[in-house]
Amino acid sequence: MKTFDAIMNRWFIPVAMRIANVKGICAIRDAFLQIFPFTLAGSLVVVINNVIFASNGFIGQFLVGMFPNIDQAQAVLNSVLTGTNTVMSLFIVFLVARNMAREYKGEGNKAGITALTAFFIFYPIENLESGSYFSTNYFGANGLFIAIIIGLIVGWGFTKLARIEKIRITMPDTVPPEVAKSFNVTIPIIIVLVVCAILNFIVLQIDPNGLNALIYTMLQTPLTALGGNVATIFILEFLAMLLWCFGIHGTATVSPIYKVLFAEANIVNLDFAAAHATTVGAPYPFTWQSLFENFGCIGGTGNTLGLIIAILICAKFMKDKWKKDDYSKVAKMSLIPGLFCINEPMI
Repeated sequence: MKTFDAIMNRWFIPVAMRIANVKGICAIRDAFLQIFPFTLAGSLVVVINNVIFASNGFIGQFLVGMFPNIDQAQAVLNSVLTGTNTVMSLFIVFLVARNMAREYKGEGNKAGITALTAFFIFYPIENLESGSYFSTNYFGANGLFIAIIIGLIVGWGFTKLARIEKIRITMPDTVPPEVAKSFNVTIPIIIVLVVCAILNFIVLQIDPNGLNALIYTMLQTPLTALGGNVATIFILEFLAMLLWCFGIHGTATVSPIYKVLFAEANIVNLDFAAAHATTVGAPYPFTWQSLFENFGCIGGTGNTLGLIIAILICAKFMKDKWKKDDYSKVAKMSLIPGLFCINEPMI
């Protein structure tokens, strides 16, 4: 056992900590955490529309007698889905670039706007008889991977360029600070956008459908398939539990990996639920959320709610008063947080 601990402390844990602290991974992780309220809002709309405002819904079936046209009420909240899940890639490209720039102590918001502009430079344009349009095909789940790539590269490149004194436009002290900051990064922004335009021209020679279609076919589809694999989920869960044994927050450590792998699958499943009013037959039945968070995180990582209940029951039969008081106090203190899957007090 001592040999095993020594190997873990020398090789595995340092590598895990380095991975968790990689600036790019931190930027991706934080971006998905920052859009969580919007994802949750979209999820709630799906639940409300399919449970209450659907004639065959769990509650709607009892209301359809009083409101025969109850299905039409779904149109009231459908726009929330349009403003959240449908444009998720736009949020991600901005936030990843902003977070990446902040990791390097740069101008976060300007990096985010530059990345969003670069995203549209690479975005395919549909030419119709009535004019040219941006399709929404890659605004949502299909564009997440390219959004992450652009956000990381632009966030890093913009920050590096902004630190080169020779290409900064310095304004007098009398100029308002925000105006001066904008002029300071004008040339770096122009360089980034021109480089993106040149790269986009090269990509179009390879694939006329643009970078989104090229990347989606080459990388995103295989990664999504990997994320939908049960073995991938079990491996990530095993690593998370192993890290917890050594005092490291395992779930947080592997979160950047599973957030990227399952991002598209989660949004596709949510869109399926919104369209069919059920998750039965969803394209990706096995995800981190469907397996781990539903069956392996009851009361927190490791299903510790069962442990809390067991301690409260067994404490009544303990003969040693100090053990009884000690264990029961910890369990009572951990019970309420455990109901919300927070088990740090117990651990």
